[in-house]
Amino acid sequence: MPGQVLDVKIKEGDLIKKGDTVVVLSAMKMETVVKSTVEGKIKKIHVRVGQQIQGDDLVVELEFCFAILNVRFRYKILNKEKHMATSMNDENQEQTNLGNKSLETAVHNTAIQMGCWTAADDYLLITSIMHLGDLERVHQRVKFSMPFTLENIQDRWQCLLYDPSISKMIVSKVQQLSMSQIETLHIPLNEDEEQLLALIPSCTIPTLVDDEIDTCLSKNFPKFWANRTIDELREYWLEMRQQGLLVDQQETNNSEETQTSQELAFSRKLSQLLAPFEFELLSRDKEQFANKTDPPRAILYVNNRLYCMYTEELKFGTSFPDRQFDISFDNSTKIHIQGMIVCKLESFYIINNGDNAFRVNNALLNPNEASPLGTRAVINILEHTMVFQAIELS
Repeated sequence: MPGQVLDVKIKEGDLIKKGDTVVVLSAMKMETVVKSTVEGKIKKIHVRVGQQIQGDDLVVELEFCFAILNVRFRYKILNKEKHMATSMNDENQEQTNLGNKSLETAVHNTAIQMGCWTAADDYLLITSIMHLGDLERVHQRVKFSMPFTLENIQDRWQCLLYDPSISKMIVSKVQQLSMSQIETLHIPLNEDEEQLLALIPSCTIPTLVDDEIDTCLSKNFPKFWANRTIDELREYWLEMRQQGLLVDQQETNNSEETQTSQELAFSRKLSQLLAPFEFELLSRDKEQFANKTDPPRAILYVNNRLYCMYTEELKFGTSFPDRQFDISFDNSTKIHIQGMIVCKLESFYIINNGDNAFRVNNALLNPNEASPLGTRAVINILEHTMVFQAIELS
């Protein structure tokens, strides 16, 4: 948004955190506070008080600085050392000696693996621990350049915290990373982020998922990692939905825990059986299907509509004045086609009981002929395409 710079809250060389105010603008007679979305060091300021700027003008340049993270975990060290100094007794002294031996082992192991860890690996290690707060979670979820073991990660982290020489060397390497390199590194979701994404309903149709994620990200901005993107969060959400980890899915699962697996298979609602976008395509009022506990025998896609086959027979055909079909096709020609799908002994067959041929899986089905459908088939009727899919509950 175009506006005038009222105040610049930072100066070159400052270390800023995510959420710190950078500048204050006046736009449309209102003050707008521009905050940083990342942590870093102010490299250069491109605006001054009183300057008119446009929406796409560059305000400041940031560079990644390890100092903020360094201060954070150094603070933990000081607190731990202070606690040790005030509460040390013979038992604590023995534990300290064991801790020193453990550090010696960690340093030795880290020295052996020094060439295996890249600067990107160390950045991932530090930021992921700060974000996730758990070494085991880091080991399970972070994709390093090599398959490091949990012990490797623990040794590296211990040296970062307690060995000044190794820590200084690692910090120096990480500081050489450019912002473009950092933006490509993947930081896993923490529990807060997962809980927020899990609130997005599983029935959200594809075209609205990005809007829901954008709203979630905007409302809970401080809880998300600074470089999260809509595309990244969409992939996470889809994966969580596939695994049944969304809140509405867990509520459904909890309510059905007492049923046997066979009962559960036959009591699934149609709204759960179908993918969300499929449920949106139901040709009739979808509300009447939402709580239906008897699954259909098959579903059929026709012209961006979805039809459910609940009976043993389903009739279809081109529009004709004196004939009624379960699925009717618009017809701009004088050719009339009709047929039916029959379910017998859990097998499906298609019958041409009209006067003209149509195609089933690209094979011609002539009048008075029948053909097995299997569990999936594509049926071409004039310019229309009908996709048949049997529902298999076993």
